[in-house]
Amino acid sequence: MEVNNSLIKIFDTNKEVNISESKLNKDKTSGVFFEDIYKASINLYDEVNEKQFESNKAQMDFVTGKTDNVLGVIMAQESALSSLNFTVQVTNRMVEVYKQIMQIQV
Repeated sequence: MEVNNSLIKIFDTNKEVNISESKLNKDKTSGVFFEDIYKASINLYDEVNEKQFESNKAQMDFVTGKTDNVLGVIMAQESALSSLNFTVQVTNRMVEVYKQIMQIQV
């Protein structure tokens, strides 16, 4: 089975989780590869959730008059939006990979 390197990389907003093919071949029976991807995706969802929370807090602070920093509110909103869009793209790619794996005949 040929493994595409682009399927092995998961990009996070702060770091890249890169699992080499040698580790994949070594650990594919133990499930470590899936565990690493699962943990990275959970961390990604947590970070997106935190950015959404920060964006909502910045909006509420601006609306209630606690701050007058419009640029900070816009930056928080755009950061949360770009993180959410990235997470949706990663999720869609993982679903595509899952479908490809399920089509493999043993």
